Amino acid sequence: MTRRFAYTIVVVLVLVAISLTFATGFFVGHMLSTGREIPVVQRPSTDAIVAKARDLIRDNYVGKVSESQLNNGAIDGMMKSLKDPYSEYIPPNKFDVFQQHAMGEFHGVGVTLGMRDKKLTVIAPLPDTPAEKAGIKAGDLIVTIDGKSTAKMTLPGASEKIRGPKGTKVKLGIVRGKKKLSFSLTRAEINIPTVQSSMLAPGAGFIAVRSFTPSTPEDFEEQLKRLEKKGAKGVIVDLRSNPGGLVESSVELASLFIPDGTIVGMKRQDGELETMSAVEGYHSKVKLVMLVNGESASASEIVAGAVQDHKRGVVVGTKTFGKASVQTIETLANGGALKITSAHYYTPKRRLIQKVGIRPDVVVKGSTHWMVPGKPDPQKDRGLQVLKELISGKRP
Repeated sequence: MTRRFAYTIVVVLVLVAISLTFATGFFVGHMLSTGREIPVVQRPSTDAIVAKARDLIRDNYVGKVSESQLNNGAIDGMMKSLKDPYSEYIPPNKFDVFQQHAMGEFHGVGVTLGMRDKKLTVIAPLPDTPAEKAGIKAGDLIVTIDGKSTAKMTLPGASEKIRGPKGTKVKLGIVRGKKKLSFSLTRAEINIPTVQSSMLAPGAGFIAVRSFTPSTPEDFEEQLKRLEKKGAKGVIVDLRSNPGGLVESSVELASLFIPDGTIVGMKRQDGELETMSAVEGYHSKVKLVMLVNGESASASEIVAGAVQDHKRGVVVGTKTFGKASVQTIETLANGGALKITSAHYYTPKRRLIQKVGIRPDVVVKGSTHWMVPGKPDPQKDRGLQVLKELISGKRP
């Protein structure tokens, strides 16, 4: 498969800014009877205001403040002024972790987490990870992390506390039924496959895609071909709770089923619509069903929208999240980076997805425990039924 990743890495030297507003006089000159103008007091430049604010803080603040603290706070303030939840400043001490996640790599204990009844819950331990080896089970409630209660923690906040450098330890307090348990785990490198596949029934394959990393399209193609060799006449592609990832990866994956034409359109600052078309390579002709839910976002919505607009398959589940924005990573000279929303994307038929989402062709409410092995999964069951109808010709 042709690999066409377009990573925009632009080194930007940012002059930090701390916004302080101070009064300046500005007088409009009027012609006097003498014919002379009253001099106009010029407004100081932004750079001068920033420099003055920096000096005032350094010279007057009662506590200790470092140059890097001012710089980081200023850049962070500029990004927050955009009031965009997807644009942010990534400081130097967090940029490495951010890059690892983008590449599908991180260090931790290997648990999939979720919120159930506002409680931090283990959805499932990942195979061959510290969590699984220690005996942590699906359904366990994590009540403390290193002795701190999780009662007021957000899911991202708790996840960040559990992750950490390889070889370091984290202590988890667990409630399992009426039992209170404690686990001391050593963090390790966690290799999470973004693509997993199996045969659900004769002629029916299943491929789950959990995120879109650089390796996702290649892994997907390999497993798709494997299922076809096993006799799959159709596949269910599960994009539920897939938060997205690389736009280029989503275009390549969609191209496995859509041989030509537009996959996605993007509008940037200039308002011009830029399109990304199907890439050359392997194109499968199997029947196709896609599963989505309210947590399917971004790159997942690109794939589902393209499949709908090209009438290539049937989308089953509930309305997707509705995040149709593209973020560009701009690196800074201090080792940090800016994540900036640089475009909004549209389906091939120019449907806007932002805050609207992709509406499935077949609406099926999901179970809250669908990720737990052995639990009911009505969306998957309905998807298999639709796939069988497609294979048999009962559904056009």
